[in-house]
Amino acid sequence: MIDNIASYILVMLGGSAYNIWLLKNYFDTVPKELDESAIIDGANAWQRFIKILLPLSMPMLVVIFLFTLMGAFGEYVLAGTIIQSPQNYTLGVGMYQMISGKFAQSWGEFAAAALLSALPLTILFGLLQKYIASGLVAGSVKG
Repeated sequence: MIDNIASYILVMLGGSAYNIWLLKNYFDTVPKELDESAIIDGANAWQRFIKILLPLSMPMLVVIFLFTLMGAFGEYVLAGTIIQSPQNYTLGVGMYQMISGKFAQSWGEFAAAALLSALPLTILFGLLQKYIASGLVAGSVKG
């Protein structure tokens, strides 16, 4: 399982207990009256989840997606342990190799790579900002 990109992906897909806890607490804030009114209207459990809970939880799902993606971008310990060959290096391990040799002094290239690696996350955060902002003000106005 060492030096196999599939095993690394499998480890990263294991998820995080923090994300599960975050989503569970978010679902606890959803009013039970919404669920009860859907039951009275004749919705089954799957319909209640798809049509009521999932749209309401979209801001938290976006936040969990961004947290997971940022964690994968910055993860170094597992990638450095599991992946050994240079063609399979992740971003963090590859960038560390730029500056870790005995005579490695490519700090300019390292800084440029760090800036470019932050660009996709910045763009994605900008595109998903409306979901994050809507989650912040959800339920703040009664009526």
